Amino acid sequence: MIALSGCDAPVATKLGQQSYSESASSISGITSNASWEAGVFLAGRSGYQCLALEAVGLRPDDEVVSISTSCDCLSPSLIQYATSETAHANGILLQYVDESSATGNDSASQPANLGVLIELTLADGREHKFTVNLLHTHLIAQAPTVKEHHQ
Repeated sequence: MIALSGCDAPVATKLGQQSYSESASSISGITSNASWEAGVFLAGRSGYQCLALEAVGLRPDDEVVSISTSCDCLSPSLIQYATSETAHANGILLQYVDESSATGNDSASQPANLGVLIELTLADGREHKFTVNLLHTHLIAQAPTVKEHHQ
C-alpha cells in the first residue's frame, strides 16, 4: 500500500530560464502514470538518486522549467551529467531531506511506504507527473565493516 503519510502540499521550485535543449515538444496536455521505485530511505541518513529524463517518460531534449513535489522528504532539481568525455544528458536529482535532524530522534519515526508525486512543467506548456515510491524508515542495526584481505 502506498500512502502520502507525512507529506504536505506541493513545494514548487522554479528553474532558471537557461535552455537545456534545442527543441521543445509541440504536444500539449498532461502526461502521467510513470513511477520510479526508489527503494529504502533511512531517517538520519542523507542520500540521493539521479534519474535520466527517459526513466520517467520524457524525451532527453525536453526542457523542464519547474519542478514540484508533494512531500518535503524529497527535493528534486534539474541537472546535467556527463555520459562520456564529450556528451551530456539531462536528469532529475532527487535528494532525500533528512527530517530526523529536526527532531533529533531517528528511531521515533514509524516506517511508511510513500508515493511522492513529482510534477514537472515543460517549456512548451505540457505538464508531466510521476510517482517516486519509497520506504521511509529507520536503521535498526548495521553489521561491522568487513575488511578485504588481498593475497
